[in-house]
Amino acid sequence: MPEKARKAQGEVKKSLNIKLLTVSTVLAAAIITSSILYQFFWRPSWESEVKFSLKAAIIDQLGEDFFNQTFISAVTTLLERYNFTVEYHGYNQANVEFFRRFAKSNYGVIILRTHVALRKDGSVVDFFTSERYVSTKHRELQDKGLLVKGELNVSGTVKEFFAFTPDFVRELEGTFPQSIVIAMGCHSLNRTSGQPMAKAFCDKGAKVYIGWSSLVSASHSDREITKLIKRLLDGNETIKEAVKKASPEFMWGTRSELMFYPPAVENLRVSDLIRGVTYQTSP
Repeated sequence: MPEKARKAQGEVKKSLNIKLLTVSTVLAAAIITSSILYQFFWRPSWESEVKFSLKAAIIDQLGEDFFNQTFISAVTTLLERYNFTVEYHGYNQANVEFFRRFAKSNYGVIILRTHVALRKDGSVVDFFTSERYVSTKHRELQDKGLLVKGELNVSGTVKEFFAFTPDFVRELEGTFPQSIVIAMGCHSLNRTSGQPMAKAFCDKGAKVYIGWSSLVSASHSDREITKLIKRLLDGNETIKEAVKKASPEFMWGTRSELMFYPPAVENLRVSDLIRGVTYQTSP
């Protein structure tokens, strides 16, 4: 082939390669741009968040000393009326291993019927498990400050249990799918020491955390939380409305009120979350 022809053929090939590269680059840019536009403009808002779940759990660490079938049945009936699947986890199940994996269980509603331990310095609250404390067990978790010893005085008898800390919640595998977390124990949302635990759950995906500001009896908490759930579901009240109507309890010179965290969710209705699930599963 003459030198001139070879040069011409080479120029044609070079031109084709440049064009193909340009087309590939343009296509890649178009795909990336489309993806960004979908994420920010066309994608439904619920897809950008962890999805709420119509799965509920009653975790009853109090069950050994303060079992209340009336509470369990009433709350289960209320939740099932709104298509929640309810799991009951009694005292024998609420051990350390259970809590280590419960963020992977996809619970949209979490009812923690558990004792809460207020640190001696008043700095933070920890949640009891039903597992008796043994200093040599779960050493790694203890050394990291994820588990501590909780002391429980029941009728003059002191029992020691493992209790989990806010850092334990932060380190859990999994997430809470826009969950409603209701912590029923004393000081569970103390105005100061209760904040770290509430924040830990919300940082892990929970939408709202509800708890008591000070001391509360099991019977009072059972009664008021049943009413709360009824207001949230049957009454379709906002978080703020439903929580505000809960009766406080006066114990040993303290006033304990039901509270919620974070303040920004005050106008949230559970029906909004349920409707989101219905929208996601619609054809």
